[in-house]
Amino acid sequence: MNEPVKFFEYDSKLKRKLKEKYRMRDRDFDRIKVLNKKQKCILMKVLEDRLKATSYVGILTVGKNTIQILPKISKYGGEQDIIRNLLFMLSYTRKLKIKETEISELCRKKENRFFEIFIYLFAKNLNETMKQNFYKNYSFFSDNLSFIRGKILFNENLRKNLARKHKVHCRFSEFTENILLNQIFRYTVFLLLRITGDPENYSLLKQLEFILSDVSLERIRVEDFSKVHLNRLSRYLEPLVQLSKLFITHGTIQLFHGKLETFSFVFDMEELFEEFVAEFIKRHKSQLLPSGTEVKSQDKTKKLVDSPEPLFTIKPDILINSKGKKLIIDTKYKMLNPEDRRYGVSQADMYQMLAYSVKHGCKQAVLLYPEHLKIKTPPTPYVIQFNESEVKVYIKAIPLDIDLLHEQHVLLDKLKPICALIHLS
Repeated sequence: MNEPVKFFEYDSKLKRKLKEKYRMRDRDFDRIKVLNKKQKCILMKVLEDRLKATSYVGILTVGKNTIQILPKISKYGGEQDIIRNLLFMLSYTRKLKIKETEISELCRKKENRFFEIFIYLFAKNLNETMKQNFYKNYSFFSDNLSFIRGKILFNENLRKNLARKHKVHCRFSEFTENILLNQIFRYTVFLLLRITGDPENYSLLKQLEFILSDVSLERIRVEDFSKVHLNRLSRYLEPLVQLSKLFITHGTIQLFHGKLETFSFVFDMEELFEEFVAEFIKRHKSQLLPSGTEVKSQDKTKKLVDSPEPLFTIKPDILINSKGKKLIIDTKYKMLNPEDRRYGVSQADMYQMLAYSVKHGCKQAVLLYPEHLKIKTPPTPYVIQFNESEVKVYIKAIPLDIDLLHEQHVLLDKLKPICALIHLS
């Protein structure tokens, strides 16, 4: 594997330079286009003369080359600071269950190798879980048997066994480890063994491969996760299921004759920023908002069109309700143009904020950006007047390039006046 090609979000590099320094070939750029199609989004823009990063961060493997894309969420640009902040943000989401106290140690242990940290978390925790409690459950089967077991399927029996009187078609249950949940783990282990370059991770995954050897290896797709239903006895496996889903949902893997040909493991910073801000406000609600305040993310209770039938669900990122006073916060992870007289705020975003405000009866709304993307915010809100009423839309920004692990108070100080806008409603 060649030296990793390092990008920051929204940065670009000339194809000519990539070919000279990293020996990338035209087929590698074509493989990135294929990954874009498979993921149904633009992981990286393959332009005529250059390769350009977008809001997606993580790693892409194409042929013999690995591309690492990191967000600019560190004032110093050091990988350790960036990865620590990224893990901190992910710890506030449903994507990753990790204690804040573990973040620095993991960065040190895995030498800031972002992807290997995720593999280690999965392999170590699944190993410990399987050794303590290998989860089994009842699974239903139907088969032609020489004896009656479970329930006879009469229609199937007539169709298949009319001339075979010694057979009976039955549906029966069996207490087994070969269930969908364990098949998901087996498939995840199978994939990660072909990707990891860390000896400790490889050893942990080989142990898991042995433990799961009696579980059939089935190809797992994203839609299979909707079939997993955890009960009170299996709820402890939820973080591991989420990690498996993370690898399979955010990763795109193509194997050619058993060898890795292309792979991607990426996060959309737009989605991560939205989820992080919402969960951060929820967890620190007592410090930011009056008692009894309700904070909802992606509220789906309103439709844009009321008649002749309700149509077009509108979903503000964050809806805050304090005894009838409401505040809408919509996150935008994008670069603005400080030279533009509108500060780069798009007309579509303003229409969106008006729709949210009208439908939810809200007079105060906030478009919230990350400061590190060269954000310059207007000193006063935009005022939208309609039907003898008005909506004030504030353009605000919060820092992500601080030490999020140890300087949460800075983020809280930035969010306090934003959340306080609810008192103006």
